Amino acid sequence: MNAERIVTVSAGLIRPPWRLIVQSEVSPTQQRFDVRRFSTLRDFMMGLLTILIVTRSDFMSRLASLETDKWQKSKHKVRPYVAERVDLLYMNRPSLEKHSFNFSGYWIATNLGHKEVSSLVHQACTAAGVPYQSIATLKL
Repeated sequence: MNAERIVTVSAGLIRPPWRLIVQSEVSPTQQRFDVRRFSTLRDFMMGLLTILIVTRSDFMSRLASLETDKWQKSKHKVRPYVAERVDLLYMNRPSLEKHSFNFSGYWIATNLGHKEVSSLVHQACTAAGVPYQSIATLKL
């Protein structure tokens, strides 16, 4: 997929299996839809990040910055879901640090519900400069 331009990313986060559809432009006259299914939200996030990291060299730093800004401006969000240091993901709860993974030098929280993952998908697509849409609104 590296030589192809990602046109849009769609996600199905209502119930498992968690679905990710990546629409790519193969040529000016050909589009391709790759459908991926994941049994866990952790695998879903890893798959999404692996796809989007090829879009920009500064993708992860942009995602961490967007996520930090959203966290700091929110009255309800108690922590960021992407950070440069694992201790920032689970402030005052170091026992939960095992529920994260390192991806390209950044830490990703994994004990999230589908609503939080949906929000993070939006942030990741914004950081990558790729439009996001729900699978329900996907037009073939």
